[in-house]
Formats: sequence, C-alpha cells, structure tokens
Amino acid sequence: MQGPARLFVTGFVIASTLLYCNKDSDRWDLNVPETAENPTTSEIKGFIFQPALAPASDQNISQLKVPAGFTVSKFADALLKPRINAVN
Repeated sequence: MQGPARLFVTGFVIASTLLYCNKDSDRWDLNVPETAENPTTSEIKGFIFQPALAPASDQNISQLKVPAGFTVSKFADALLKPRINAVN
C-alpha cells in the first residue's frame, strides 16, 4: 500500500478507534461496572494461625513424633535468632 491509500487506511483506523472508544460507549459499562457513584465492594474473611513460641526443652523435644529410623535432637541452641542452619 502506498501514498493516498495508506493515508486513507490510517485515517480510517484512527477515526474508527476514536468513534468506538468514546466515553458514552456502553461497552465499558458491561465490562467494568464500577464507577465513582457505584463502587465495587467486597469483604474478605480469613484467619491466620500463629502458634505460640514454645521453648526447645527436653520435655517438648521428647513429645515430637517422627517416622521410624529418624531422631530429633536440639542443636544450635546458643544462637539468638537463626534463620538458616547448614549442616554437613
């Protein structure tokens, strides 16, 4: 496409877009029902379980249940707030 034909097609596309997307179009009312006068409202109910911090006492450690062949032992108890422990 060259010259006048290209200019005509470009103008047609721009004009069609402007006419289709005018602010009075009902298309957006169907897809986006929220307006300043009628906002969308929602309510989320949930619960976050936060268990209490229990000391790593010998009594608490003895109550832990692990599969046969596994053991639980306390280590790195002198660290203040460890996040990652690498054991080799």
